[in-house]
Amino acid sequence: MKTLDLPRVEKLLEERVPGARCILRPITHLQAPLLPEERLAAALLTPPKKAEFVAGRTAARMAMKKLGHPPRGIPKKESGEPLWPHGLVGSISHTKDLCLCVMGETQRFRSIGIDIENIRRMKKEIAHRVLTSSEKESLSNLPPPLFLQHATILFSAKEAYFKFYFSLTGRPARFHEFSFRLHPDKKRLVQLHPAPSSPVFNGIYEVLKEWVVVTVWEESVGDGCNNLLRNR
Repeated sequence: MKTLDLPRVEKLLEERVPGARCILRPITHLQAPLLPEERLAAALLTPPKKAEFVAGRTAARMAMKKLGHPPRGIPKKESGEPLWPHGLVGSISHTKDLCLCVMGETQRFRSIGIDIENIRRMKKEIAHRVLTSSEKESLSNLPPPLFLQHATILFSAKEAYFKFYFSLTGRPARFHEFSFRLHPDKKRLVQLHPAPSSPVFNGIYEVLKEWVVVTVWEESVGDGCNNLLRNR
């Protein structure tokens, strides 16, 4: 695994998602004790899954501290997603070794979705299974290394969008129901042929050595932030 400068990645994501706070650390470094309201959700998990669960909650409380909030518990909803404390919204993603959490205040964000993926895990057969025809066509002329990189970004975008959309609406979004196009110059996402009811969102990505990180979010109504990354 190529070493990432984790504090630099945190700072980069916080710059690209103004108002949010980010924690990216090894799972083994994020094993603080759970709070009482979280223990039930972790009780029946296998040791690896419990380590991921604990890492996500530990990272979330570190992000709360960055935002100036006291540590609070984050139990699970029946759907399995985190039940964020009042006034906060966020998203958690894991790899085999890393845990990433991004969090913001509800006065600034309606929903956030995050995902981190390793480009080396992407295979051509996986890409053809999860990407839409328009996405596959957009990658068709790329050389193999760049194809796998862009396919990983699109896959990660779908994972991040799923979390963002489900948190916002309570409804799952299937991978083939929406398509993205990449803007490599600005490292942002545009949704192709969105449905009339699709939320207006911001989407950005970063390629960091062999890693891809995608963040999708919607600002709260009335937020005065002049964000030029909006997907209109």
